Amino acid sequence: MKIQMKYNQPIKHRFMNDKRVYNFVLAGLVYSGLMGCSSVSHITHKDETKKPTKLVAIDNPVEVLQPVLDVDIGGARVAKKDPLKLEPVFDGEKVYSASRAGEVNAMLLTAVRLWLTDVKDEITGGVAYDGTTQTVVVSTKDGKIVALSGKDGAEKWKTQLPATVLSPAVISSDYQRVMLSANDGVFYGLDLSSGQLVWQFASSVPKMSVRGTAKPKLLDIETVSFSGADGRMYALNIDTGKPKWSHRIAQAKGTSEVERMMDLDGSAVINDGRIYSTSYSGQLVSIDLKEHKSVYFDKVASLHEPVVTDKFVVVSDLEGNVIAYDKKTGKQSWKNSELKLRKLTNPVELNNYIAIGDYKGVVHLLNKDTGAIVSRVNTEGALNYLQVIGNKLITQSATGHIAIWQW
Repeated sequence: MKIQMKYNQPIKHRFMNDKRVYNFVLAGLVYSGLMGCSSVSHITHKDETKKPTKLVAIDNPVEVLQPVLDVDIGGARVAKKDPLKLEPVFDGEKVYSASRAGEVNAMLLTAVRLWLTDVKDEITGGVAYDGTTQTVVVSTKDGKIVALSGKDGAEKWKTQLPATVLSPAVISSDYQRVMLSANDGVFYGLDLSSGQLVWQFASSVPKMSVRGTAKPKLLDIETVSFSGADGRMYALNIDTGKPKWSHRIAQAKGTSEVERMMDLDGSAVINDGRIYSTSYSGQLVSIDLKEHKSVYFDKVASLHEPVVTDKFVVVSDLEGNVIAYDKKTGKQSWKNSELKLRKLTNPVELNNYIAIGDYKGVVHLLNKDTGAIVSRVNTEGALNYLQVIGNKLITQSATGHIAIWQW
């Protein structure tokens, strides 16, 4: 039975503890007219020998995570192979989340709902939140960008874009900008107070690309980075949208359009003056922000952002391997292949552990130094993205289940 939220009433928490692989990746692509190019979907090359690895019981599991919140916010029924991901936001007190069906809401960690707003369309990107102006931003299937008040959910403004946005926006309260990466290869900068279009920057668009876009990233107070389906990373001025620099991260390979796809669908990661990024075509690269020189790490194909620790750069690849590279030398330090074909999420760091989710709603915790799996927790529905805010691990599954743990 699903838990349904009621206004100003706490919800009972419940927790359940319980070659390149094209089959996996291509099943999550969509062949549609959402872009100026074609994106591919539901292409299947069935191979019954390639099945997700079954989990093996952990000897002497370590208790790391304690449940904080476990609720079902509901939403539209979605295709199991739809790779779209929605991200809740936690501001230290309230959780802002959105369902695929179009409902945006705010709740406390006690599961008491504070407000709910229905934007009357399927939500494809969100949630973005700015604490200074208390603004919540989501995007919809028909290209609308909707800004709501974080206080009561009242609509602040609504703007129509010519293309769908499939990832959360990033907001700069310093320059009053809402910045989004649309599925037509164009990056948009909107005015935070009115939603008016201030600037736009068009990247080149390949004939075919993976469905989905990377979330923009603030590099500093005046610079935002965007990652494109053309395999390049762009740095733009937040205020004006003028380009500062661009770097090629991925190289096209092969002869077919599918083989030559080189999307950067994982957000860039900034650490110690360097940007780290992965690509679908198989490159893990870091860029020095001062000298703008790139350093090639290894051939590893991924649709997710890496996590950078004090010692390692950790990546989940398309086949379901979790790989750690020495941050200084770029050499492989360890590799865990026990989660093959389980459609892994991005890895995140939890003190001495690396957490990673899978298509069954399982979050696996790996020893950060060795890669050994030492613990697991469960939620409901396929996980596409993990995020850490403070001492909390936050997830939202494809079916609209939100789970938060702390350590």
